[in-house]
Amino acid sequence: MRWLLLILLFPLIEISVFVNASHVIGVGWVMFLSVFSAVWGITLVKIQGIGTLGKFQQRLAQGEAPGVELLEGFFLLLAGFFLLIPGFITDSIGALLLIPPLRRFLATKMFKVPAGSMHNTTRQRVIVESIEVETQTETPTRSEPKKSSGRIIDQEKPWE
Repeated sequence: MRWLLLILLFPLIEISVFVNASHVIGVGWVMFLSVFSAVWGITLVKIQGIGTLGKFQQRLAQGEAPGVELLEGFFLLLAGFFLLIPGFITDSIGALLLIPPLRRFLATKMFKVPAGSMHNTTRQRVIVESIEVETQTETPTRSEPKKSSGRIIDQEKPWE
């Protein structure tokens, strides 16, 4: 319920900050800062995103799971989203998410799994022995039917 209230009130708070800022510094400056923050933010997201992608690929090449780098990429995407939305609060959140040490800190905190939630997760070494088997492919020979005295019934067509 608290989150729903925050989501509903957030645009109103953002608009009130926007209007108050336009009274203090002027409408032209507010519009300029809004457009400038979007262009500046997207440029930085692109530059930092390429660096994060490089770290991601490096971790994959080393055979490690790139979980933290994946979360950092998500935070960059979130930063770009916040910077595109006009408003000073969202721009501040987006700018904070562009700071690499803060983004790394948040990603590491989110990536850690609580100690009590995983049980019996030790790795065990399994040794598999293989046995080589030689096979021979021979065509079976048809043996001659036994000669018997008496009546022979053809099993394929017993009604004839």
